[in-house]
Amino acid sequence: QDDLEEYASNLELTDERRILELEQTSFEKQQRVPAELVSKSAELGSSAYTAWVKARKESDFSLFAPTLKECFDTRMEIARYERGDDESVPLYTQMLDAFEMGMKAERIDSI
Repeated sequence: QDDLEEYASNLELTDERRILELEQTSFEKQQRVPAELVSKSAELGSSAYTAWVKARKESDFSLFAPTLKECFDTRMEIARYERGDDESVPLYTQMLDAFEMGMKAERIDSI
């Protein structure tokens, strides 16, 4: 990590430097999430797809609702770990960052 920071500090403000900054931030977020939770999320993604296919085939959303809730709950837990100790960042903003980097929840609300 120190070598990466030293390399990045020697770069001019270029695309390469920005890519390194973004990768560093992503790496730090991922490091905060326990491996067990990452595994749970992956397994849940697979089972959620199966539950969705079944619910869709039977035209019965109630079959999928518990799995969907578990998906949301798991994603919120992951976002809490990614956010770390900085509780000034709203959880929804943290979750949005995976899709719209730098977008704040307040901006989405105004749209």
